[in-house]
Amino acid sequence: MEYPVKITNINDGTIIFSHSDKQWSLVGQIDRVTGDMEAMITDWLDVQKRDLSREQSYALKCRSVQRMF
Repeated sequence: MEYPVKITNINDGTIIFSHSDKQWSLVGQIDRVTGDMEAMITDWLDVQKRDLSREQSYALKCRSVQRMF
């Protein structure tokens, strides 16, 4: 299953993205200079009350691919 992630803001230094639906949300950013990416996923236990069930944090290091030829 795929979920569309929307780029909500972009500038020379940062790309900010997010996605949310009734049961969970994702927000994150990529530093275009360092390649650092951070994202947070939040699952809702009770959707009506927005009662937090779980949060997961991710940190990645992105780098450009070197040409093979």
